[in-house]
Amino acid sequence: MSLTQVVCWSNIVGEIMTIWAQERGLAGVVIYGAIRDIDIVGSSEFPVYVCGYTSRGSFRDSLSEINTDISIGGVTVSLGDLIVGDANGVVSIPHADIDWVLESANAIKLREEKLVAQIREGTYDYGWIDEALRERGYTI
Repeated sequence: MSLTQVVCWSNIVGEIMTIWAQERGLAGVVIYGAIRDIDIVGSSEFPVYVCGYTSRGSFRDSLSEINTDISIGGVTVSLGDLIVGDANGVVSIPHADIDWVLESANAIKLREEKLVAQIREGTYDYGWIDEALRERGYTI
């Protein structure tokens, strides 16, 4: 199995299946379902993203699809798409949009770093926030 292959489980995954995925060369696991063994899997370096957790075990027939488009939460994910996740969640970037999204993300990161620096230096203009509050009837 190569890193370009996608395996999708539809319900519950735990320590055994995540170790299996890691040993097979997958880069991570995204489950539209729950995880068990959260303490073991969570302390691993292997990325696993799920909707929740449970103490229930998985089902042997929970393997859904291999190497095909899948839909998770109403989003279609295709082979070659870039999956990026962190503690805030997971996004799927269509392969054709990867360069554009990377450029846009870098521009946003630079803008936000500049804003954070201005806030820390005390030079950030909060006027737009005050004006928006006044427009809504708040006293500043």
